[in-house]
Amino acid sequence: MSMDKLEAINELLDAIGEEPVNSIQSGLSDAEDAERVLLSESKRVQKVGWHCNTTPNRRLVPDINSHIKVPANTLKID
Repeated sequence: MSMDKLEAINELLDAIGEEPVNSIQSGLSDAEDAERVLLSESKRVQKVGWHCNTTPNRRLVPDINSHIKVPANTLKID
């Protein structure tokens, strides 16, 4: 099930007994807090290396100029 940002914010508001909002920019402080929590959790979850988007122990070999070409879709190298 796909959920957009406003739906997620309203789920969080519902969890604390607040009424849903019609807009992300509603001005309700609880909605703003919910948006911050949502962003924080989204970053935390996306930071994890999932099996479907991680290539462990990939060998990157330098070229003749001692440069390592990193694939364009690379986000992080450990």
